[in-house]
Amino acid sequence: MTDFIGSLRWPISFLVILLLSTLLYRVVPSAKVKLRYVWIGALMTTVGWLLLAQGFSLYIRYFAHNITGYQTIGTFIILLIWMNLSGVILLAGGVINATIQEWRQGEIEELDIMQNLVDQARVSHHKRQTKRRSASHKKRKRLLIKKQKK
Repeated sequence: MTDFIGSLRWPISFLVILLLSTLLYRVVPSAKVKLRYVWIGALMTTVGWLLLAQGFSLYIRYFAHNITGYQTIGTFIILLIWMNLSGVILLAGGVINATIQEWRQGEIEELDIMQNLVDQARVSHHKRQTKRRSASHKKRKRLLIKKQKK
């Protein structure tokens, strides 16, 4: 039973990492990204991450136990290297996606989500200010009419 579960480890890991990296590359960029260009970088990221994980496990299996002094510091340094390489792999996948989409489609259209939010806030602020001004203007006009009647 454990052999069966062990044999499913790599395909399940592959599919989960592929799905998550595809989702990451599809949702996170502030550009209009098409799914047909995203899967290629996600596939490269998945393969790179699995290879990096295999290399890290080989290091742990063969080298981490031999070092008696400075074992904690050495493991911490290797962990930092692993995190750095993971970031490089993620960035490389994103660059691959952007390069392929730009090569096939031309210039990539940028999404200005923050600018849209700022514009909406300005419009609603302007509407509120206009309502306040018109209300105060009406109030002043009523007061002037009352004064003129007196």
